[in-house]
Amino acid sequence: MELVSANNNSFAQQSFCSGHGQYHTNSPDKVTRRPYEAVTWQHIEAMTINPPSVNKSDARWTIFSNVCNEHARSANYQRQHGHFGALWVDIDEHTPKQQILNAITSLGCKAIIYTTSSATPDKQKWRAIVPLAVPVGGEQFELCQQVINDRFEAVGIIPDRKSETANQICYLPNRGQYYDHEILDGPLFNASVFDAEVTQIKEVEAARKAEAKQRREAKRIERIAQAANGAVDVMDFFNQSYDLEDLLDKYGYKQKGNRWLSPNSESGTPGVTINDDGLKWLSSHESDVGIGSEPTNGVVYGDAFDLYVHYEHKDDRIAALKAAGDNLTVLGGDGVEITLNQHNQQLYAQQNKPDVKAMFGDVAAQTTGNTSLSAKERLKMMSARGKSEQRRKQMLNDVYVFNRIAILGQATVIYAKPNLGKTVTAIRFIVDAIEDGRVDGENVFYINADDTFKGATTKLELAEKHGFHMLIPNENNFTIKDLIPIIQGLITDCDAKGQVIILDTLKKSVDLMDKKLASNFTSLIREFVGAGGTFIALAHTNKHLGADGQLIPQGTSDVVDDVDCVYVLGEISNQSGVKTVEFINIKSRGDVADRVSYTYTKQDGDDWMDIFNSIQCLDDETANKVKRKAKVEEQFEQDRDVVMVISQLLWNGKKMKKTELINMAHKNCMESADCNASKKKVIEVLERYDGFDRNKKHQWMSVPSDDNASVYSLLPVEEVSFL
Repeated sequence: MELVSANNNSFAQQSFCSGHGQYHTNSPDKVTRRPYEAVTWQHIEAMTINPPSVNKSDARWTIFSNVCNEHARSANYQRQHGHFGALWVDIDEHTPKQQILNAITSLGCKAIIYTTSSATPDKQKWRAIVPLAVPVGGEQFELCQQVINDRFEAVGIIPDRKSETANQICYLPNRGQYYDHEILDGPLFNASVFDAEVTQIKEVEAARKAEAKQRREAKRIERIAQAANGAVDVMDFFNQSYDLEDLLDKYGYKQKGNRWLSPNSESGTPGVTINDDGLKWLSSHESDVGIGSEPTNGVVYGDAFDLYVHYEHKDDRIAALKAAGDNLTVLGGDGVEITLNQHNQQLYAQQNKPDVKAMFGDVAAQTTGNTSLSAKERLKMMSARGKSEQRRKQMLNDVYVFNRIAILGQATVIYAKPNLGKTVTAIRFIVDAIEDGRVDGENVFYINADDTFKGATTKLELAEKHGFHMLIPNENNFTIKDLIPIIQGLITDCDAKGQVIILDTLKKSVDLMDKKLASNFTSLIREFVGAGGTFIALAHTNKHLGADGQLIPQGTSDVVDDVDCVYVLGEISNQSGVKTVEFINIKSRGDVADRVSYTYTKQDGDDWMDIFNSIQCLDDETANKVKRKAKVEEQFEQDRDVVMVISQLLWNGKKMKKTELINMAHKNCMESADCNASKKKVIEVLERYDGFDRNKKHQWMSVPSDDNASVYSLLPVEEVSFL
């Protein structure tokens, strides 16, 4: 046994870590932290003879270690750094004093025994302290604690095994209802007496770990075989590959029966269990909060990977995933083991290897590098150094294709709900750009792939009038499938510069719900834009709003992630056939507007050209006025039933005091099939429409009476909005 040297003559003055009450802590993360104290063997003997009598919350305790810093109540820290000068036994079951003395006498050494504060004459509970001749390290201390507990148990004394943890506190003498003690003289105990038993415990533990290692290896081989033909989830593979009990043991958890004591715990009470399938742990230790799940009723839970993330990667889940993927192995295609990350990367590369011909048709030419060159030589050949002047000449000036929204030489996508006006505004924008001389109609190609025959014909007439091209499926042998190889051809033939392609709508050309296809498509568009082209697409939003009440672009995130600029088109108001819409920017690369508002008229009997000709851009001030008015109108519609009830009470010039009006309105609302408003709602409506501002749709006015009560009366009929 490895012993830590000490001066035996100074044992009486040797100090141990001490505190008062279970919750005394000096942990840096605790608001109530306070320094620990020191206690000597001489002091403990004095307390044994003349014990204090205090509540357990103030009772003095010790850890028989020389470590008394802020980490003193950490089991792992004490295990690694502590030097322990005494062993102790905690006996919670009734045991006669003589039986305790006999067990101590068999050790043939100095000792102290005393009853606990909760002991009674009929239920004598004890603690025994055995000072050591030479202090032992933390790990050796825990082994010696197991041995002394085993010896007591062998003679019929049942000890509390919590004392086998390095940070477990031992309460010192504290007089309760019944108190007895004994100080036994003799030599200090030499822990080497326990060597044989300690060796046996180590051998049993080593055998257990060897068996666990065999189980892990069997699991690993099984998982390797299962993973050979498909992508592997790193966390799942990790959890299936590692035995949860082994990891708990590795990270300092101590098994106590079917429970485990957390190394972070200061209470000494085991609060960790493993569920029946062996894959999940649950902990009631407050000190384990932050590992695994968020706490629910004081309990956290997790799996093997959660422990790995916390203890080996300081809660950096990304780093843990990478490390686990680099350490775990599977069989590669040639039967040789490769890391999990290598396996997944190779599989991804195989599954995502681009088939240019399948994607783009025969127009898409492939080029192959000179494979005789080294990788470094090829890398140098691919360097763009020296091309800046050429690229500067190729650059396009910032020109708006769609006013304040879409810039020449960029990829822009506009999302909107159906029938909100994205097509009519898009064509208005391109016509304006051509008329203003910002773009050449000869270079504009509008793909009208989502229209009726009549609608396409009307728009084609407009295209012919203003000199831009319109491609319509099944006209002149054009199909939507031709678009991708045509774009690739423009890139290959160096004809992309200055060309403007407007796609209406995006879903006609690519399946937005397929991540792979969407990613391939946007990669092609990036090449097109990089070659000097301009791409604008119209797309739909989801049917349902997001958690923040905003419109959500339809499909995977690849499109939004890969294009330069994204707008969402929303409706501000729709009053008397006049619809106001707003383009809201959610991504930009360039000088585009955050918000742009337009209005158009859509009356019964109007055709598409009537709507087209009515489109007007609103300045910010006008747009804000429309928004405010729309908000008032929306609120009024929500309040209309209560407004009706209150107005009927004030009809024909009737006046009512506030309290009476509220009570009567609430009563009438509760009796009405159309208005079941609470009294709070009635008060809100009464106050909201009190005043003389038409823009706020005020319905009544209030004036103070002689007794300072507010008296309400209806505004003149021409001012009332509910009619």
